[in-house]
Amino acid sequence: MKNKKLQLILVSMLTCLIVATIFLATKASAEGSRLIALENESSHLLEANHELNDKIISSTSLTEVSKEASISSMIKPENFLYITGNGIAMR
Repeated sequence: MKNKKLQLILVSMLTCLIVATIFLATKASAEGSRLIALENESSHLLEANHELNDKIISSTSLTEVSKEASISSMIKPENFLYITGNGIAMR
């Protein structure tokens, strides 16, 4: 009788331990897949950030501004007028 009770306690403890191990393994697996998804999203966002930075740099470069100015019929001035304290000077 005493031996059967001890076996029952041991079997129930072992069963609880196995169930807890399976539960924790499943939870760790789910968290791991969530972490992988977040890392992938972070990687994609970093790539997009680099692309946008490159676009900003290229769109504000002087050659790009010069092309846009020529398309808009803006020309480079040949003569400059400077207003000084003594009057107007031309260069």
